[in-house]
Amino acid sequence: MYTNILTVLCCPHCGARFQLTESKKEGEEIMEGKIVCKEGHVFYVHDGILDFQSQEQEIFNSWNKFDGEWFANVVLIAE
Repeated sequence: MYTNILTVLCCPHCGARFQLTESKKEGEEIMEGKIVCKEGHVFYVHDGILDFQSQEQEIFNSWNKFDGEWFANVVLIAE
């Protein structure tokens, strides 16, 4: 993702502009990074690609981890 694209991107949740808070660049291209809007919505850049689903995916991953741990404990109690 190139740095100049930040001037035209808006948060898909609230429409606010983004600020690059962390990055690893190669020239003008952001290879790894984190962008945040003023409302606190966070998205990540991996291998030069902006991932607009990162926040939702992390929430889903943490929920699945919790759900799996909870289920394992229920099975142990039942045995």
